[in-house]
Amino acid sequence: NILSGAGMVPFGRTYTIDTHWTTDNGKIARIDIDIERGCTVTSKNYYLKAKFHITGYGMYDNFSDSVQIKGRGNNSWNYKKKSYRLKFADKVKPFGLTKGKSWVLLANPQCGSLMANAIAMKIGQLAGCGYTNHIIPVELYINGEYQGNYMFTEKIGFSNNSVDMDEDFGFMLELDSYYDEEFKFHSVYSHLPVNIKEPEIEEIDHSEVSSSILQSMLNDNCSGTTPWQQFQNNSISSVIISNYKENNTKYNEIKKQFNKLDSIVCNNGNLSEVLDLDAAARYILTNELVFNREILSPKSTFLWKENMYSRDSRFVLGPIWDFDYSFGYIGKQEYFTDYTYNPTIVDGDTPGCKFFTALKKNREFQRYYYMVWREFIEKDCISEVVEYISDYYDFVKESFSNNADRWGDNTDYNGQIATMQQWVKNRHDHIANIVIEYDIPDLVNDTANSHGRAQKESYNNQGVIIHTLSGVRVSDTENLKQGVYIINGKKVFVKQNRIPEEQ
Repeated sequence: NILSGAGMVPFGRTYTIDTHWTTDNGKIARIDIDIERGCTVTSKNYYLKAKFHITGYGMYDNFSDSVQIKGRGNNSWNYKKKSYRLKFADKVKPFGLTKGKSWVLLANPQCGSLMANAIAMKIGQLAGCGYTNHIIPVELYINGEYQGNYMFTEKIGFSNNSVDMDEDFGFMLELDSYYDEEFKFHSVYSHLPVNIKEPEIEEIDHSEVSSSILQSMLNDNCSGTTPWQQFQNNSISSVIISNYKENNTKYNEIKKQFNKLDSIVCNNGNLSEVLDLDAAARYILTNELVFNREILSPKSTFLWKENMYSRDSRFVLGPIWDFDYSFGYIGKQEYFTDYTYNPTIVDGDTPGCKFFTALKKNREFQRYYYMVWREFIEKDCISEVVEYISDYYDFVKESFSNNADRWGDNTDYNGQIATMQQWVKNRHDHIANIVIEYDIPDLVNDTANSHGRAQKESYNNQGVIIHTLSGVRVSDTENLKQGVYIINGKKVFVKQNRIPEEQ
């Protein structure tokens, strides 16, 4: 709103502008889900019919529809505060998001976790990770009973509102130690637990595994071609599915193509032949910055391929997902308090350690990793993350208080904001300092204004003014340590004995 105009001035009028953002009202959206007959969600295996309604309070359009709801999650399902899967009959666009049938309500039940996934997704968006989920904070009511602060977000998969790919040609995998999909396998080199998420091969298989197949197998057994031992140690249905998988063309092709990726990664081969290196670097940047150790197990680690029948199609790491155990939570079970300076990807015996350590050691990958980190620094993305943390909390703080009353999350989020902001800044600067530097003119346009580029200039250049990130002027430029500094008003990552040329 224009509040007042000033008198005539040499170059026109000056105005005072007062801007009011809709988020300033502090009223987050409310979701009501009323389940038929007042039933309670007690299972992750079957849906219940319900009515769904959004009250947007001016932030979003109100919205109503029928929906199906069931539980979701692995370890998180053991908490009293549950997460849920939602499935609409037709594609819908709640909160103005891209249309889709399947959505998720994240509970974030661990004390101190109410902001973890939101911050990580923001970092992923700024890092340029493809198909990063949106996070909409909401207050959830089921059958009229308040359930707490939740995050409404997309369900990862092949769909309009997630990875928009054709499942007739593409496939999506999840590396996850829960190893709980029907169609799965362990990779040859790093022994990664690989679950096939897309396409839904199990639906095709169950429709095709008919009594005729069973009869054929029984006939084979009678004739001695199917070992009776299979039936002695396994159920008939498991034997049917096992044999069907081994003869399923799509299943075997997916397994073959992932094992090729695993081989090239673990044996330091030509990565660009099988992997989208730019996407991989952005994916690892995000997980390193938020200190997500779960990819080492691994858990909730997705990757996909657009066309399994095309030689030009490569694996893409992502979308990013599940940051309940990030930001230093593993260890002390507290967020933003520990592990600030430890590496995320380390040598170890777990399949994730073997795979991702080998990936990070590949020089081809390292060049892309340096490029995306340089881009992240040049754009000063970390400042936007810091601002987002305070803005997000200001918007949801009343809901956080309501959630604490409901579930006893006694975290002092208001007092934690500064700690969160300092943690991500420290983590950012630490990783930026240890990223291996490469000459990458073939990867990016190397312009004179690219202040992430290190030049062979001495630190005592005339006209170069250096401050620490806390604003202290650096006088001893001869002995400047490697790190991130403010040089001539811009945030710059420099190496020892090197400095960007004067801007």
